[in-house]
Amino acid sequence: RENILSHELEKERRNVEEYRMRNDELTSRLEKFGMWLHQLQKNPAANEQQQQLVMQHIQQLQDHIGTMHQYQNWIAASAAALAPPPAQLAPSVERIV
Repeated sequence: RENILSHELEKERRNVEEYRMRNDELTSRLEKFGMWLHQLQKNPAANEQQQQLVMQHIQQLQDHIGTMHQYQNWIAASAAALAPPPAQLAPSVERIV
């Protein structure tokens, strides 16, 4: 029983340490975001640069989505080519019934 309790306490200690590390990471990100925002507010030209960067990311995402649609269409066409024609399916259904 003492061993089980010790194991549970160790597990909780690891959880606390993991959450502490995550909190430190999030705090660091928040500080970096705050500094970035402060720089943008001081430099109007940076806003345009950031907008261009965001637009590039949007374009990359749209390209990625387009590629995924092409891939999905290719999979659907391949699956359709591999599927037996409906006439071949009907006799097997009749045999089951």
